[in-house]
Amino acid sequence: MTMLLPRRPSSTASTASAIFTATITSVLILSLQQLLVFSPPTSKPLTGDIQVSAPASAHSTGAVRISAPASILSRKAGQVQRTPSSLQLQIDSLCPASSKVNSQNNHNPPTQLMQSQDIRDAIKYWYDFNCPRKLACTFASIGQHLLHLAIQRNETLLTLQVGAMDGKSNDPMYEMLVQEMNRFMYGRETFSTLVNWLPVMIEPVPINYEGMLDTYAEIARDKGLGCAVPINAAVSYTTTESKCPFCRVNTAEDAPQRCREIPDWQRLQIGTLDCDFSKRFFDTDFDLCVLQDPLPCSSIGNLLREKNVSPEHFAMLQIDIEGYEYILFDGFLKEVQGQSLPPIIHYEHKVMKEHDEQTPLNISSRLELVSSMLTKRGYVLHDEGEDYLAIRLDWTK
Repeated sequence: MTMLLPRRPSSTASTASAIFTATITSVLILSLQQLLVFSPPTSKPLTGDIQVSAPASAHSTGAVRISAPASILSRKAGQVQRTPSSLQLQIDSLCPASSKVNSQNNHNPPTQLMQSQDIRDAIKYWYDFNCPRKLACTFASIGQHLLHLAIQRNETLLTLQVGAMDGKSNDPMYEMLVQEMNRFMYGRETFSTLVNWLPVMIEPVPINYEGMLDTYAEIARDKGLGCAVPINAAVSYTTTESKCPFCRVNTAEDAPQRCREIPDWQRLQIGTLDCDFSKRFFDTDFDLCVLQDPLPCSSIGNLLREKNVSPEHFAMLQIDIEGYEYILFDGFLKEVQGQSLPPIIHYEHKVMKEHDEQTPLNISSRLELVSSMLTKRGYVLHDEGEDYLAIRLDWTK
């Protein structure tokens, strides 16, 4: 091969060209390094020792004591407890070895959760690089980045999902971390193990809940998930009762033929505490095909407290409850406030838009209500088509 060399420029031009080339090269290298290697600035390390009290069996049945900076505030009893000097996590209540999911392998996730400030620093670093340039400002991207960071530090990424259905169908968490359908960590290996992920999933419909248990047992078996926390209950902020009437389609094998002909998305997804809506939706099929079962119900905070975990420890919240997101947010954002809100919230808005067109509210649209509630608390919203990604950047609100 013959290579033609350019004519050598004058010394002045050469110097300017060299400076320009070096500058551009440095910028490109820096950009690639930021894209390929996600290593946000490390916040001040925890002080003190990590003490784990657990039996020798594969699954811990003791408490985990993690020393932390004195700035961490005390929380109410019954939650995962924060005191001025420690963070205590009840592993035995979160990860019982007898559960269908956790019995698939012989290990739990790392005892140390990702710390709130580390998560915020990582999100800020990721956001500044990806979102202004509209590169990969997506739920899948930040979720994969946070899990890689947890793996790097041998810590646990805690996530919460409300309306988890069967844990697989059209599920952003499953697509992001299990299937890795859209990989945003170029140059990184796929997740060979998910031991650093601890998902908490809330799903009220019994048939969906059983399917979700099967899905996560499979993930534990095939991808090394150490623990999952399934909750079979409905989220409600409008009652003080421990059980609520829940309207859902009869999915039993011996259900009437007409009920078995109802499309799967209606049979499996249209389960609601709003039985009046169910009557309107199913019309003449309501009396024949819709069951009104009493289900455990409470606020998100109460459901989590029963598992000895608090909303403030979650890095991400995923919500898909068929158009009732605006009611959930109204209650959740009053129940969980200030520094305890999750830094990342991902929620479906497609069905809310449909409800706004079919049965508009008197005051404002459902979508506008949710957007207003979140932006007032420092979240920036990014439209992902059928969903919104809400990223909390301002923690002073």
